[in-house]
Amino acid sequence: MAEAAPTNTSGGIGAILAAGDRDFLVRNTGEQVKISSIEASTVALYFSASWCPPCRRFTPKLIEAYKELTSQGKSFEVVFVSGDQDEEAFNAYFAKMPWLAVPFSDSEGREGLDGRFKVSGIPHLVILDAKTGEVYTKDGVEFVSEYGVEAYPFTPERINELKEQEKAAKDNQTIQSVLGTSTRNYLISNKGDKVPISDLEGKYVGVCFVVDGYGPVDEFTAVLAKIYEKLKEVGEKFEVVAVSLDNDESSFNESFAKMPWLAIPQGDKMCEKLVRYFELRSLPTLVLIGPDGKTLNTNVADTIEEHGFEAWEGFPFSAEKLEILVEKAKAKAASQTLESLLISGNLDFVIGKDAEKVPVSKLVGKTVLLYFSAKWCGPCRAFLPTLVKEYDKIKEKNSDFEIIFISSDRDQSSFDEFFSEMPWLALPLEDERKAFLKKTFRIRGIPSLVAIGPTGQTVSRDAKAQLMIHGADAFPFTEERLEELQKKLDEMAKGWPEKLKHELHEEHELVLQRRGTYGCDGCEEMGSTWSYSVGGVVCWFSFYFVNLFLKVESCMLVLILDPHLISVLKHSEDLHPHFTCVLEALRAPGLSVILQVKISSIEASAVALYFSASWCQPCRRFTPKLVEVYEELTSQDKSLEVVFVSRDRDEESFNAYFAKMPWLAVPLSDSECLQRLIKRYKVNGIPNVVILSGETGEICTKLEGVKFINEYGLGASPFTLERFNELKEQEKAAMDNQTIHSVLGTPIRDYLISSTGEKVPISELEGKYVALLFMVRPIDEFTTVLTKIYEKLKGVGEKFEVVAVYFNNDESVFNESFASMPWLAIPHGDKMCDKLVRYFELKTLPTLVLIGPDGKTLNNNIADVIEEHGSEAWEGFPFNAEKLEIFVEKSKAKAASQTLESLLVKDDSNFVIGKDGAKVPVSELVGKTVILYFSAKWCPPCRDFLPALVKQYNKIKEKNSDDFEIIFISIDRDPSSYDEFFSDMPWLALPFGDERKELLMKRFKVRMIPSLVAIGPSGLTLTTDAKPHLLAHGAAAFPFTEETLQELEKKLDEEAMAWPGKVKHELHDEGHELVLTRRDTFTYTCDGCEGLGSSWSYRCDRCDFDLHPQCALGKDKSGGATDEAPAGYACEGDSYIQTCTKDHERAR
Repeated sequence: MAEAAPTNTSGGIGAILAAGDRDFLVRNTGEQVKISSIEASTVALYFSASWCPPCRRFTPKLIEAYKELTSQGKSFEVVFVSGDQDEEAFNAYFAKMPWLAVPFSDSEGREGLDGRFKVSGIPHLVILDAKTGEVYTKDGVEFVSEYGVEAYPFTPERINELKEQEKAAKDNQTIQSVLGTSTRNYLISNKGDKVPISDLEGKYVGVCFVVDGYGPVDEFTAVLAKIYEKLKEVGEKFEVVAVSLDNDESSFNESFAKMPWLAIPQGDKMCEKLVRYFELRSLPTLVLIGPDGKTLNTNVADTIEEHGFEAWEGFPFSAEKLEILVEKAKAKAASQTLESLLISGNLDFVIGKDAEKVPVSKLVGKTVLLYFSAKWCGPCRAFLPTLVKEYDKIKEKNSDFEIIFISSDRDQSSFDEFFSEMPWLALPLEDERKAFLKKTFRIRGIPSLVAIGPTGQTVSRDAKAQLMIHGADAFPFTEERLEELQKKLDEMAKGWPEKLKHELHEEHELVLQRRGTYGCDGCEEMGSTWSYSVGGVVCWFSFYFVNLFLKVESCMLVLILDPHLISVLKHSEDLHPHFTCVLEALRAPGLSVILQVKISSIEASAVALYFSASWCQPCRRFTPKLVEVYEELTSQDKSLEVVFVSRDRDEESFNAYFAKMPWLAVPLSDSECLQRLIKRYKVNGIPNVVILSGETGEICTKLEGVKFINEYGLGASPFTLERFNELKEQEKAAMDNQTIHSVLGTPIRDYLISSTGEKVPISELEGKYVALLFMVRPIDEFTTVLTKIYEKLKGVGEKFEVVAVYFNNDESVFNESFASMPWLAIPHGDKMCDKLVRYFELKTLPTLVLIGPDGKTLNNNIADVIEEHGSEAWEGFPFNAEKLEIFVEKSKAKAASQTLESLLVKDDSNFVIGKDGAKVPVSELVGKTVILYFSAKWCPPCRDFLPALVKQYNKIKEKNSDDFEIIFISIDRDPSSYDEFFSDMPWLALPFGDERKELLMKRFKVRMIPSLVAIGPSGLTLTTDAKPHLLAHGAAAFPFTEETLQELEKKLDEEAMAWPGKVKHELHDEGHELVLTRRDTFTYTCDGCEGLGSSWSYRCDRCDFDLHPQCALGKDKSGGATDEAPAGYACEGDSYIQTCTKDHERAR
């Protein structure tokens, strides 16, 4: 590190970092470092936490920059300021960091830094001048992410210098500087060819940013492909280069295969650089580069979206050409009529409540609102009552007005149910005009209202905002009408005081200000034009003027304790929807304003504790389901209350997330209560719902509340074990009386669909073998094999059919994949799809359930048979016991002939590689016990597991150096991640991208990582799941044979004979004895150290409480793995799981 004067704790960074008597920081080794000894001239305060996914993504980037800067002798230091919730989590996270930290025990010091630098979100990086304490920047995360080490020393001058360099680069831009790097001067085609960037010189180049599976991008690229081919056809010098923003290589490959143009290789860092370089704001984006390499247009996507295929006529999209397209668009808009929008072929009608056809001609001359909405959409359901109310008001005075519902619902029953609440007209659910209208008006979100005037021309594309702000007065939604309303408000405002004080905001005066749209902090509704507000660092408070002057006497607001606790005691029913104050919690941005409810006033017979957090993606997916169930139950006067127990880190996140919930919450400020509830109900993962009796407080059921609600929804009420058993009995009875119609049909749908859109009666499948194929995304390899089997069985005259059960929310993905399948499907979005997931207890994908000719289930999953035997599996049809036994014998014979060479040698690929890239022949590993380690750097559980695996590997190698090896098989998405992860491993690996990886994953059916497969000295498989053995027994599990594991279990059983049969323990203060119990399941989780255990535990059945014997007895039990591992949350499917916390790693 460069020479610099040591820091004095009396000023500069010393004064900032010292707290009370503490004049030191710590390293992850526990070493204390005097603050005064810090020699760096630039110091970064890194506010971060292990539970925060964005932090975990950013930390490796910061480590990389830190190591590079310090290796260059740059005077730079980082200080970690933890936001973790316990010391174990802090230690595990800090263990990966090469810099200093504020001790976790100094919570006052950490909170002081949070407050001093106004940290409202993480990750957050504040970079300071160590000598003076001057803040260089609070945007360190952005600068490190964008510029890396080039941003050093992170001063405003350096950032400005980089901005100037970028400007200069743009001024001197060439096609090579935009698309190439110092190590790559080529692009790739979808066939894998490398195309020199120099081939693009002198051409117009469209740089297209893409994300696989994002509907607007998919639609855009489909149109762009047609334009591309047309321009090529007429001889234009035009090329397109895709810039993938996907992290998933398989997603990129799948989407790129359909594109006729070139691409920057997936994972190339230039992709991220171009996002910043072109200041990407939205998708789709198509940047146009001219023949001289200069940028002509930063986004011509809007032009293509507006004009479709005809946009090719505007090439090369110069001002003159664009003007032509603009004039065409104006002419098209001017000629628009209601008939041109709503009539297509024989479709010249809309429908009324009784499905009666109403001719479009009857609507001509009226103002018509096109209402894009759906029942599954929470905001749509919330908006509907307001829209109905305003519709009725407009219709009272203006009969020349109508609304047409254009549904995005996924099934007829949802459409019918939602439409039944509307007093207007609609397009039929499966009407082809829907897609045309969505495209015409570029509908990206719902609910959305487009206003068509009496002449048939578009009056407004955002009538919803106008209706929300002005109510029925917004009619007829013309520009003139809106200007009139604004003028009226301005006139009214002239008589209002410029400043005032209000009981809802006693902290500051409220100032009359002209505004755009905003949210009122009194009634939480939208306002516009004028508000009384106070803006600043302390708070941001806005009050809709009508609440203050026109209607405040009708709505009595009473403060309870302080301005942050408000109860609405009286509410006027006849107020304008945007002028009333709500009965629910009032939450202003940056201001914790909530409805305080006495716990003693809760009258519900059942109370659900909802453990959740805004940062958790599975929580955000589950919350709308819980809201739907809650609102439906309360509307039926069912006795249920929900209490939100937040795992959010800061008040702002809590408030924003809680704003979407119609129930109660434990105050975030009451951290003691939050932690007590988490501990009491042993909440190790979120989302988590614990359902209690409102009378006794006892747990109604030990069943998983999230799973219970996901599976049964409203039907789960009242959420008792009795109700659960009743539902299971109903399902059992349904299975006993199962028919093909009961499995695939509903009361309102007795058909399936073909890939051509035909409706096929379910009755046509009676008497046939029917296979149900569960899918989320296209499972290309499996469906390819199944297609061959399907066609073969059809060819030999077997009565066999396949039905796809698709539970992906993206209809475009369903349509695209289903189009290539020769079988039938349940319609996309049909609720039966979710029901069948539960009915057949879906555990994995692919799953293929076989139904017999009598409608009864023959086999819950024959996918394994097809995966193992490929297209030959058709010979096992109809997959009964006798036929399957033949395959079992084939599998045994294949397994018995397995050798290490048959697994690892393919053509010229007869080697693995060492740390230095040296090739190690597979022949040198023959006769050893070899573990195949499937893992990836992007996978948090893999990163967490690696230190424990390295430790056990070293122990085994100490005693068995010649008889043992591990081979890393990477699932990483780019070579740099592979290299970085492999650098932490002392063993061998398959090269990145090696084709043997796919063969091995298929052979051992690797569905999740990390995964360990143990191969014995003879080349035969010892176990396909060595990971839990290694975690439970450590190095003693070697050589992973059945005999060794049985011996370990026997040893444990002998040791257990000396342990007391019952104990009492302070960790289980309910007063129950813990009983020494032989566990039938292989693993359990210790409620003391939260680590993995096996074989024996001290257990309380009543409370579902377990302790390791060593935790219960206060001594170490031999044979157990006692490695510490990182704490925090890791995403596993539909949960964020606390992977481990104290002495042991949690294995999931």
